[in-house]
Amino acid sequence: MQQLLSTKWRRPNLDGICFGKVSVIRVRLSVVSFVFVQELAREEEGWAEEMESVDNHRKNLEKKVNHGYDEAVQQLKAAQQQ
Repeated sequence: MQQLLSTKWRRPNLDGICFGKVSVIRVRLSVVSFVFVQELAREEEGWAEEMESVDNHRKNLEKKVNHGYDEAVQQLKAAQQQ
């Protein structure tokens, strides 16, 4: 980023038209898009953590449901044998 701002460049001047402002706008757009991409990356990381948490909760719930089902089946078999 610092290199972009400190680099010397010549403003092309064709028939009295100066492109300096366009170059400054491009640099500013580059900075804005870089910041935006960083923000998106942080947001994506947060969603990835959230998805991992949800997946862990789902797995724990499945284990508990399966355990409860197995226990209920055993109790039913024990009741039928009596």
